Amino acid sequence: MTIYHILRKGLPVCLLALLSGGCKKLIDIPAPTTSITTDLQFSSNTLANAAIISLYYSAFSQTGGHNWASFITQYAGSSSDELILFQGPTDASAYQINSNTLFAGTGTSTNGDIGLLWNNPYYTVYMANAAIPSLASSTGVSDSLRTEYTGEAKFMRALAYFYLTNLFGNVPLALSIDYNITSKLPNAAQADIYKQIVQDLHDAAGSLAADFSLGGGERIRATKWAAYALLSRVYLYQGDWTNAAAMADSVINHTQSFSLVTDPAAVFNKNSSEAILQFQLNSTAYYFYNATPDGYYFLPYGASGSQPTVTDYLSPQQVAAFEPGDQRYAKWVTSFVSGGQTYFTAYKYTIGQATYASGAAVPQYYMALRLAELYLIRAEARVHNNDLAGAAADLNTIRARAALAPTTAASPDDLLNAILHERQTELFAEWGHRWLDLKRAGKALSVLSAIPLHAAINQTQLLYPIPTTELTLDPNLRQNSGY
Repeated sequence: MTIYHILRKGLPVCLLALLSGGCKKLIDIPAPTTSITTDLQFSSNTLANAAIISLYYSAFSQTGGHNWASFITQYAGSSSDELILFQGPTDASAYQINSNTLFAGTGTSTNGDIGLLWNNPYYTVYMANAAIPSLASSTGVSDSLRTEYTGEAKFMRALAYFYLTNLFGNVPLALSIDYNITSKLPNAAQADIYKQIVQDLHDAAGSLAADFSLGGGERIRATKWAAYALLSRVYLYQGDWTNAAAMADSVINHTQSFSLVTDPAAVFNKNSSEAILQFQLNSTAYYFYNATPDGYYFLPYGASGSQPTVTDYLSPQQVAAFEPGDQRYAKWVTSFVSGGQTYFTAYKYTIGQATYASGAAVPQYYMALRLAELYLIRAEARVHNNDLAGAAADLNTIRARAALAPTTAASPDDLLNAILHERQTELFAEWGHRWLDLKRAGKALSVLSAIPLHAAINQTQLLYPIPTTELTLDPNLRQNSGY
């Protein structure tokens, strides 16, 4: 379902554990084709809260089919030297992504997996666009909660657009739910998309709480620190080193709320001190239950030696990236045997299909933003700001947690390479970091072309193709170059 099709329907609201755990419509009367009726969804604090919770749920829950967080982890990870598709060419659409052959053949722009990476984040954008004006006009939501909920909606819109523009480039910048407008939007320049992301995150930072009270003490709702953390990443990607470092500073220095977890095995536990934002699991919701999406997809089902149902496993390049004694390898990587061959896979999340259960205890939440990334962002920004000692100190903070010796890198180029390598071993199998890092560092073609699986990569492949259905529906939309 595309964003344009979504605009023809009533707004579905997916409720979390305290509500139904499934997806339902709070209105059953079909909306006009050019608008949507949202008055009832935002007519009270309780209903508005449910609608805002559904924004988070839309990003990672398989219920309702709008998961995009783990799909980005899988597909963007497999575009890089991080993950390998277990089924190989048998899964034709996913293999096009894994082998960087999206430009080949006739099925490129109708690739269903690419469609998921486009449609599902836009679903979150649409829900945010519906929420923002509805909250502004609602007379049933208190002023304080209206401010908080609007900040959350803008944060989630910014998060979705960050991935849309980094995966697809110049995408339509929809800021309303008026079908007459959104169905004719042209490609927006990435600079304009980033400008909107920055504006949304500054608005969110000014609207959101500085504590976790909205989530009942749990780190499951965006705070101003989440807005600062994402701003830090956005500024890094834009090459605004001063603001990238400043935003990272603000979160790192808020030590009363955030600190690195000493044991890597505990980093992804629910409400860990390293978590800036996590997505809360609903253990009664069908499909994942008390497993995270990544645990469900990356951990093998069944005993060693049986045919495991994993989507992807770690590439030899990823496994080889870990230095001897790295506790991240010891705690975040596991192995399984299939067909007499040993495979290595991500173990950041410890519950998968072999152990998950409906209604069971939930030891981990799905990590959206965490403190370690901000140390690495600040390290990179400090190199560009000629603070080499500060950059090395930040890098060594992350290395010390992994039980590794301090870096020997001293020059700016060596430090940048060391930071890129540290990001590879710290942030692997999380939100496609490796794919985006290789692209922004200008190293995707040189690194990947040397690997047989990725030998077909070219400049075209650095952006995914816009789905054909979108080009058909929107006469002003243009395909990415080369497709």
